[in-house]
Amino acid sequence: MARIFLTSIAALFLATGIAHAIEYQGKLPKPVQRLPSYPPVVCVAPNWAVESCEDRQPRYWLAVLSDLFELLERLDRSWIGTATKSDQPRPWNGKWPDEARADDGGAAYAGKVVLQFEKGGLMNDYADRWRAVAAAGVNVEIRRRCISACTQIMEFVPKEKVCFDKHGTLEFHMARVKEQPAPDWTELWWSHQPENIRMWLREKGWVQKATIETFWVLTSEDLWAMGYRKCEADGWPQ
Repeated sequence: MARIFLTSIAALFLATGIAHAIEYQGKLPKPVQRLPSYPPVVCVAPNWAVESCEDRQPRYWLAVLSDLFELLERLDRSWIGTATKSDQPRPWNGKWPDEARADDGGAAYAGKVVLQFEKGGLMNDYADRWRAVAAAGVNVEIRRRCISACTQIMEFVPKEKVCFDKHGTLEFHMARVKEQPAPDWTELWWSHQPENIRMWLREKGWVQKATIETFWVLTSEDLWAMGYRKCEADGWPQ
């Protein structure tokens, strides 16, 4: 009898719970639309207005095209380029154009040098490279980032031979030796820059405020204001 009584009580509680659940669900608002199986992606502006996400997608094809055109430019300025244009191509000296050093007198450079992205490196290597460019007497177009030791080009190549595209920059930071700050090297490097760039660096805080990690960026607008030429359009993706 006790078992039957307990079973009846359990059944009563279960039935009461189901009834209350149905009652509460009946008070919920009716769904407006079926929810998607994944969270929707929404892009918002700074003022929280919803806007299209299309323009925020990375345009990988631009980077691919830029790399392709850079490779074609290098090939055109190499012995391969002369082999396709002349019945008497110059012999290859084993160096690509942007690897030329002072010992070749700049012979590897033909017409102009276009800098798309120079990430920097050893100061002595860049100094030798820019001496070769200056000896060749060619024009230099800085169309993207010229970083760290690359900026030594302003020391060796005359101002009238250099132009900057709207994306061109000169980027300075504290020199380093074995990953340690090298203020003496930085002082020497910066002191050889043209006067207008030295003045700009002094206004930023000169060597005392420079760090290894942070770049001080001279934009194309800054450089044009200093009197450097604006490069002509090259027809590449902007």
